[in-house]
Order: sequence, then C-alpha cells, then structure tokens
Amino acid sequence: MIPLIWGLVGATTGLVWLVVSAAMASDEGGSSDATTVLWLIVNPVIAVGAMVQARKTLSQYPYGAAVKVGLLTSLTGAAGLLLVWLLFAGVFDPNYLVDSVIAVGESAKASGENETMVQTRMSAALLIFSTPTFYLISFFIPLFSGCVASLIAAIGVKRKPTT
Repeated sequence: MIPLIWGLVGATTGLVWLVVSAAMASDEGGSSDATTVLWLIVNPVIAVGAMVQARKTLSQYPYGAAVKVGLLTSLTGAAGLLLVWLLFAGVFDPNYLVDSVIAVGESAKASGENETMVQTRMSAALLIFSTPTFYLISFFIPLFSGCVASLIAAIGVKRKPTT
C-alpha cells in the first residue's frame, strides 16, 4: 500500500509542477524544468520517501525489503507520471509537443548556430517530442532514475534486527 500512496503523491506533485510550470511559461528550448523534474527528480524522491516510511513500521528492514518498496514505488510513480503527461499534453496543453520542437529551433537560432545545427537540433527534437516516443521516455526515465535511487538509498535505509 505504501508504494501506491507514494506513487499517487508523485503523480500529484508532477501534475501540480507541470501546471505551475506551464502557467509561468518556464519552457525554454524544448527542455523545461518540468521535464527535468518529472523525468529525473520526482521518482527518486518518492521512492526514498516510501522506503523511509516503510522502515518506520518494521523492527527489521533488510536491504532486499527496502529495495522492493523502492522499486514498486518507482513503478507506480512512473505509471502515475505517464498518466500526468498524457493528461497534460492531451488536455491542458495539446500543443506542448509541437511547441517544444519549435522552441528548440528558436533557441538554436537565437544562440547563433548555423542552419545545419539548427536542423540537426530540430530533427533530434522531432524524435524526442513525438508520439509515442515522448511517452515512452516519460515512463522509462523516471522508472530508471527511481530504481537506481532505490538500489542506492536502500543501503542507508536498511535496518538490522535489534538485539
């Protein structure tokens, strides 16, 4: 139950972050704080939070148990964040993906890059900000970052039996 609750916390945090980010128009060059936070930061934080909460309820909390909680939380968090992106890009801002590609081109031009580099950056942006690639990335990067954080944080979160 703890991984599900923390997954919902992560999804809710992600939705709030995206809406606030969009309202503040913080997207620059197709790489916004929103994508960075949602892809790399939210899932590790909720995974560690779930592991710490689970630890409080147990007198013995071995590494494997901590990792299991972290991995399940990472999975539910990644699924929740994927739903958030689907909701955001499908309902709140249907032009998000197209606008991100355009922003990449404008950013490259503004930085004085030659036309070949501008086209190269836009080609890469088209690959990233296209359906279903964007949504696959939006699931697997948070899942991976949460899993790595779980494997590392479980070292410090584990609890040996008290004697």
